[in-house]
Amino acid sequence: MSEITIYHNPKCSKSRATLGLVEQHGGELKVIEYLRTPPTAKELEALVAKLGIDPEQLVRKGEEIYKTEYAGKKLTRAQWIGLALGFIGVAMVVTHSRAPGLSNTWTLNALWPALAALVGITLGTVYQKRFCPKFDLRTGAVIQFSASLLLTLPIAAATETLHIDWSGQFIFAWLWAVLMLSVTAISVLNILIRRGTAVRVTSLFYLTPAVTALLAWLLFRESLQALALLGMAIAVFGVWLSRR
Repeated sequence: MSEITIYHNPKCSKSRATLGLVEQHGGELKVIEYLRTPPTAKELEALVAKLGIDPEQLVRKGEEIYKTEYAGKKLTRAQWIGLALGFIGVAMVVTHSRAPGLSNTWTLNALWPALAALVGITLGTVYQKRFCPKFDLRTGAVIQFSASLLLTLPIAAATETLHIDWSGQFIFAWLWAVLMLSVTAISVLNILIRRGTAVRVTSLFYLTPAVTALLAWLLFRESLQALALLGMAIAVFGVWLSRR
């Protein structure tokens, strides 16, 4: 029997079951954990050709971003390869950038709002592109921030004292959050949605974990493993392919 190669994800139940089934029948087996040793674009192309399938069939379709952005869409072969690489790259960055911190309860509790925000901005991008891609940026900002205030103010009042200790650092962080992260960033996102497709805009979300991990390493001296750096490169390359 010729050697069997399995691209394996230890965290995937189906992948574990397949590996166990093959091991039961014996034979030469080569296991490649693709989150640690990711395939190149050429290797993916060769794998797709050998299997006789479309690149879309390699993509994990249970992911939220796939269901909201790519399901039913007609993308090119290169774009599907880029999508697959993007998923792999993001998974590597998240897994290997701050692995020790993920055992911390506070870190895990802080992760869920971030995931909810990612799902929310993805769904919002799709809705906005479909129903209201063009509007006055100033009016849109007032409506969006007012809706956010109505949602977050009761939560803040119930969980916080609403007392502010004014300092230079706080004022800088506050101005940065308001002017850069809110007004400027949201305006740029709205312009991108207006001028591009939802697929091209949301593909940029793949870069968020990579950029965040890099900034955390530069500014806060957080750990950044070699596999996380490799994941960044793969995510960037995947985004480039998906936007061709």
